[in-house]
Amino acid sequence: MISWHDQLQLAWTGSDLRINLASTPDGSQVTARQRLDQRSFKQVTTRTGDSSSTRRVALAPSLAASGDRLYLAWTGSNAALNLLAAEAPAQAPLTLRERSGHSPSLAPSGDGGLVLAWTGTDRHVNLLPLDQGPYPAPGAAGAAKSTLEQARTADPPAVCFHRGNLVLAWTGTDHCVNIAAGVTPPAVRPARLDGARTLHAPALCSHQGGLVLAWTGTDHRVNILTGAEEPLSTPVRLDEARTRHAPALCSYQDSLFVAWCGTDGRLNLARLP
Repeated sequence: MISWHDQLQLAWTGSDLRINLASTPDGSQVTARQRLDQRSFKQVTTRTGDSSSTRRVALAPSLAASGDRLYLAWTGSNAALNLLAAEAPAQAPLTLRERSGHSPSLAPSGDGGLVLAWTGTDRHVNLLPLDQGPYPAPGAAGAAKSTLEQARTADPPAVCFHRGNLVLAWTGTDHCVNIAAGVTPPAVRPARLDGARTLHAPALCSHQGGLVLAWTGTDHRVNILTGAEEPLSTPVRLDEARTRHAPALCSYQDSLFVAWCGTDGRLNLARLP
């Protein structure tokens, strides 16, 4: 979920595993929606005794705006990372050689380009700068990719651009959220938030000069921490926002918006005061 061209833009993977795009001017009414041919999911095999079963699990896409363009990133069914200029969804996507079993995270880099973040097959967070253009290209031979040895997670990372710096958040293997501001790969100095425990990925956004962090608590309620860069900030638990997935955040029209998939499988969007 991001703000682009005076609209709130949303992307999600539907129950048919196809990626959807929608826009709304005020968060209350969808004015445009399209379902893409692209699908995002992974195969999960469950073994019980001598038998096993395989099911498809949907993976969330990611949106980012850079310059005057809107970009969409997702993990394909073959675990390859993909990038698409979202305003021209009929064109073929750019498929990267990078692979992940999780959703990627996409953010503007501040210099007109993009930054792609994902959890590798070794559970380390990776960052890849992408050049400007309708189909931004990675550095030659993948030389620009950085693997962050201090950022290890079993979930997708979250990345955003705040006050001229790249900020990264992830859920550690101990289920505590970690946040690192001013990321300059490969140097990362994370702060571990002991009070932020989750079984899912966190969400990040820059809002009115402050950094906002969101996560789904172990009680399945969404938590919001404003001023996340300040160690004494206190999170707010949204009792009405219950989910078994990660939330999404966006700053739009001087308000903070949060989106989540309810326990009934339906999308929810709320403007916070």
